[in-house]
Amino acid sequence: MVINGGRLADRQICVKLFVRHGDEDRAIAFYRDVLGAELVQRHEWPSGILTSADLRIGESVFRIAGANPRRDAEPKLGGPRSPHALGTTAVILELHVKDVDRVIGRAIGAGAALRNPAETLSTGDRVGAFIDPFGHIWALFNAMEDIDLADADIIDLDIEARDAA
Repeated sequence: MVINGGRLADRQICVKLFVRHGDEDRAIAFYRDVLGAELVQRHEWPSGILTSADLRIGESVFRIAGANPRRDAEPKLGGPRSPHALGTTAVILELHVKDVDRVIGRAIGAGAALRNPAETLSTGDRVGAFIDPFGHIWALFNAMEDIDLADADIIDLDIEARDAA
């Protein structure tokens, strides 16, 4: 990955996870400790106040940013708000990991809430989900074994057949 002038040059879309203002450093530590994220860059005002940070997990880069406290407190102002201010989140972040159970255990130990306990699906994937301390849902996956997809209970999404109907 190329960084030019402090910016990730090959990134097309930046996913920004908003947390409550003041929770940015806690979020960075959580994602580093629990998910193995690498801190790519901190963005600070000249006074040293952290505004956001870029983290990388594998080839994926995402940004942590503190929500504007006024927007969190007053929905009519519009704009991004933290999941805590919304009372929910509108996205689920999917992450493939080597050991779903271990990562969920680490997350719970670091203050996350269990959303879905780990289970093995008929596709062979081990899956589970947690809600991090900042209100974001993480769905974890790990292919435990290779199986013949003809034997799996999965939905066949045949787009061409659907479009022809």
